[in-house]
Amino acid sequence: MRNPFEELFNRREHFERRVKTEQQERKQAADLDNARFDTRLHEKQRYDEMVTQLLTQFKDAFNPHLQIYSYNNGWSVGRWDKQTDNSLRLYSVLDVNLVFERDDTAICFEVTRHRKKARAALGYEELAEAVRKLFLD
Repeated sequence: MRNPFEELFNRREHFERRVKTEQQERKQAADLDNARFDTRLHEKQRYDEMVTQLLTQFKDAFNPHLQIYSYNNGWSVGRWDKQTDNSLRLYSVLDVNLVFERDDTAICFEVTRHRKKARAALGYEELAEAVRKLFLD
């Protein structure tokens, strides 16, 4: 005698296989994203000391009361202000971000002052020149 629910059983097995495959694909994608994040973070750490030194010199010359903030893919110079709703907002005077190639290697810095942007090579002198141009030109 044939099981009347055999088709339902087969559908459930098919669904469970599909769910398991999707979970494995999501895990592989997350692992790849984590590896890319780690690679980019390692690239940022290579330049961290140089950029922090340059931004400290900039901050001391421009306004010693500003602070330097470092985050996943860049640095900011600015100040935190308390808003009327008791939230905090960062007013950034200068942002420096790394620009990455498709293989997650850094290719240059992108320096932003409000809406003005400049790109600089990965050296101290080039970055200093880009910051100087944004503030003096």
